[in-house]
Amino acid sequence: MISRNIEGRERFFEFGMRTFVFIHKLTGVNDMPEVFERLANKKRSEVEGEFLDEAIMGQIEHMEFVAKFLFAAAKTASELNEEPIDYNEGSIYAWIDTMGWSDCLSLIQELSEIYILKNLKAPRQGPKKEIA
Repeated sequence: MISRNIEGRERFFEFGMRTFVFIHKLTGVNDMPEVFERLANKKRSEVEGEFLDEAIMGQIEHMEFVAKFLFAAAKTASELNEEPIDYNEGSIYAWIDTMGWSDCLSLIQELSEIYILKNLKAPRQGPKKEIA
C-alpha cells in the first residue's frame, strides 16, 4: 500500500486481487494482462512479451481507464484500512488534475512494480494433493 498527499490529505492506494475485481466491475476487463496493457496503453508482443510502440486506446479512453484504475486502487485501500470512502470516480479526476499526469503515471508504475514483485515470489501452482 502506498500513499500520496492530495489536496492536503493523505490518500492510500493498494493494487491487489480486490483491485482487479473493482476494475472488472468498472470496466468489464476480464483478463489481468489486459489491465496492464491498458495501463501502458500498448499491446504486448505475442513473441517477446514486450510492449509494442503503438497505442491501443485513444487518449481520452486511456485517461478514463487510468482514473478507474486509481479509483479501484483507492477503494481497495480504503476497505483494507477500514476507512470511509469519502470520494467518488469524479473525485479521482480532480486528484489527477491536482497531482498532474506525470505524477499520476508514476503512482501507477509504483503500484504495478509492487504488485509484480510480490507475485514473482509467489509459487506458480498451488499445493499438490496426494492421491490415495
